[in-house]
Amino acid sequence: MTLAEALIAYHGAYLFAFLIPFAQGSGAVELAGTSLLTALGLPAPTALAAVLLWRAHELWFPFLLGTALLMQREPVIRRALDRLPALLLLWSGIVGMVGLL
Repeated sequence: MTLAEALIAYHGAYLFAFLIPFAQGSGAVELAGTSLLTALGLPAPTALAAVLLWRAHELWFPFLLGTALLMQREPVIRRALDRLPALLLLWSGIVGMVGLL
């Protein structure tokens, strides 16, 4: 897959974030991205994994981090944020192991 094809799939899928007014196009963006990548020649499981990792990185991780920072006044949340570097390292290791599978 070339860079041009990847950019076409990215922008084509991201267009649905504007068309679907619910939670930045949740569901529609994933479906469109997977369909476009599959149409461009990527196997369906690889396309789905790529789209889900992209959405987790672009949408859900910032949302969860922002929510945690907003709620940092709570003692339980504050203790969890103190462990954030270790949790990020754990997440990176899990993603790496899943990538090997």
